Amino acid sequence: MKKGLLKTVSYLFVCTLCLLPFIKVNALDVSDETSLVNAIANGGDITLTNDIEINSYLIANRETTINGNGFAIVNINEENGSGNRSIITSSSDLTLINVTLKNATKYGVQSYRGNVTLDGVTIENSGFGAALINGGTLVIKDLTMKNNAYGIEFAKGVNVDSTPSLIMNGKINATEQVNPLYVDETQVSEVVIDNDSSSAQKASLKDNVIVIKEGSTVVAKTSELQDGLAVIIDGDTEETKAPVEPEEPTTPEEPAEVITTTQVAEKNPNTADNIGLYFVLALAGLGVIGITTRSLIKHH
Repeated sequence: MKKGLLKTVSYLFVCTLCLLPFIKVNALDVSDETSLVNAIANGGDITLTNDIEINSYLIANRETTINGNGFAIVNINEENGSGNRSIITSSSDLTLINVTLKNATKYGVQSYRGNVTLDGVTIENSGFGAALINGGTLVIKDLTMKNNAYGIEFAKGVNVDSTPSLIMNGKINATEQVNPLYVDETQVSEVVIDNDSSSAQKASLKDNVIVIKEGSTVVAKTSELQDGLAVIIDGDTEETKAPVEPEEPTTPEEPAEVITTTQVAEKNPNTADNIGLYFVLALAGLGVIGITTRSLIKHH
C-alpha cells in the first residue's frame, strides 16, 4: 500500500514539474506609481486598474507583460536633460497590451538591446520619438502614434553593438504622426526589418526610402536615406545608393562663320564693276608718259 502511494505521489510530482511552464500565475493588479515600479522590478504579468501618473522612469530588466486594460501611463516629470527620459525602457522581453503612453520627455518606450512587443498600444505627445529601437528589437502588432516629435527611431547608443531590428506583425496607424520612421544615420550603418507572413502591412526599400505599406497605401516611411546604409529586409540586403545625377546637356559649339557669295564679292570686287576707275588711271598714266617724253625732247 505504501509503495503504491509513493508511486502515485512521485507520478503527480513529475507531472507538476512538466506543467509548471504552462501554469499562468494571476496577473498583479496595480493602481499607482509605487506598485507599478515594484511590479516591473519583479517582472511577470501586470494589469493596470486605472490611469497611473509617474514621476520616475520605468526600467524593465526582467520578462514583463503590462496589460493596460485600456488605461494610460502618463509622465508628469517635465525635467529635461541628457540620459534616459523614456516612460519605460526594456533590456529584456517586454510586452505592452492595450495601454497608452503619454507625455514622455523623450521616448514613449525604448528597446535597449531588449525585445519590445506593442499590441494595442497608443503613444502620444513624446518630446522625441514614440519608440526608440536602441540596438534592440521592436515587434509591431498594433501601434498608434499621435503628435510625437517623430515616430519609430532606429539607433545605437553608447556601448550598444547590436543592430536595431523591426518586426512587422500587424499594423501601424500614423495618420496623426509626422516622420513616422527615422534612422539616425550618425549611429547606424545597417537596420534589419522582417515582415511576418500574416502581417497586414509590409516594409520595403524604395528609392533610398524605407516604406511600410498596407496594400498599395503608404502608412509610414523615412525621409530619403544617405548613401551606404545597409537595409536587410526578410534576409535580403540592399544598400542605399547615391542618386545618379543627370548629365548636363552639352552646349553646341558656335558654327564657323560662313562667307556667302555676296560677302566674297564685297571683299574682292569684280574688275568689271570698276572699269571707269581703271580708265581714268590709264589716262593719267598716258599723260605722265607724254609729259616725260616732251621733257626729254627739250633737253636734247
